[in-house]
Amino acid sequence: LITMMLGEVQKTIHLTDRQRIENLLQAGESTAVEFKETFRWDVREEQRSKTIKQASIKTIAAFLNSPFGGHLLIGVNDDGNILGLTRDGYDTADKAVLAVGNAIEDMLGLIHGPSCDIKAVSFDEDYIIQVKVVPSIVGPAYMKLGKRDKKAFFIRNGAQSRRLSNEDAERYVAGAFTLEEE
Repeated sequence: LITMMLGEVQKTIHLTDRQRIENLLQAGESTAVEFKETFRWDVREEQRSKTIKQASIKTIAAFLNSPFGGHLLIGVNDDGNILGLTRDGYDTADKAVLAVGNAIEDMLGLIHGPSCDIKAVSFDEDYIIQVKVVPSIVGPAYMKLGKRDKKAFFIRNGAQSRRLSNEDAERYVAGAFTLEEE
């Protein structure tokens, strides 16, 4: 039994990024997996949208605040179909990765950047962005909502990122982010 389990673990270690993403797509959205169709393009309004970008960062904040982190796949619809990021209009995949990193820094703070592994993964003639998020080790992640220093706290609840009230956020943080005293 142990030999079989080790064999299965070894198989997953040697998967390519594309194979790992295909496994996530097959499993579908969950507490630890979220799909976003675009990063900055509103497909209904057919224009760039700050709200669409904020939706991705909200998910990343929720993953940072969760006990297990998660995977955000950008360029994938809710059904798990790869659409790519051509509509977002970045000149290169590297510029898209940089834009996601900059948005994390702007809305969550530079301190949370190291918890987010951002990479572009090619699929046929397009690419998607994978953001693998580990739980925050530096304390809670609050998302900045505009220029007035208003902030929001998000957690994962099933396959959704949910905003907590200030009171509930305080209770959650007190339980989830206990810091050791020196």
